[in-house]
Amino acid sequence: HQLKQKGRTSTSLYASVEQRLEVISKAWQNLRVTEQHLTLLNEIPPSFRVLTLQHSPDRTHLYCAAY
Repeated sequence: HQLKQKGRTSTSLYASVEQRLEVISKAWQNLRVTEQHLTLLNEIPPSFRVLTLQHSPDRTHLYCAAY
């Protein structure tokens, strides 16, 4: 987190940590957004409705997406 805040994500330390997290952490794997993230919507049955709510960082706005 500190490396990312300082804009040092291109360092070998950052790459090493990211690779290690990818191997050992299921939570880290689930955080990654892949190129196929939109195809996940195709796997949802038509009878399901999805509503996503997210606050802005300063919590002054609430964003919503419906599918």
